[in-house]
Amino acid sequence: MKAQVTLEFIVATAIVSMIFLITVNFVVRERKLMSQSLWAVDGQDRAEEIANAINSVYLAGDGSSMNLTLPSRLVGGVNYTVTVYRRLVSVQAPAYGREFEWKFATGDVHGAALGLGVTPGTVEVTNVNGTVHLSSH
Repeated sequence: MKAQVTLEFIVATAIVSMIFLITVNFVVRERKLMSQSLWAVDGQDRAEEIANAINSVYLAGDGSSMNLTLPSRLVGGVNYTVTVYRRLVSVQAPAYGREFEWKFATGDVHGAALGLGVTPGTVEVTNVNGTVHLSSH
């Protein structure tokens, strides 16, 4: 009789442990997916924000400028890089192999023909004689 109680207790404990582990695994997976969604949206927002700043300064005409503040990391602490090409802003999250792009109206961005790297921090966007210049501070 004692052996049966012990065996039943072990089986019940094993079943509860399995249910607990399955639940924990599900929660961890969902948190990971949520985190990826958040930084992916943030990466796309950064690309759009830079492209909109370039468009605004270009359309405002010669002598116009604005400052843009880019965070050092995306949401969740994800490192990223920004490259501006002709008519395209690309935000890359190298650790995850993801890239987010946003197009802009002008092709006249100084240094963008070969890919212009933009460093997170304060970025000054300036229109000089119809050409947009970006400088990081």
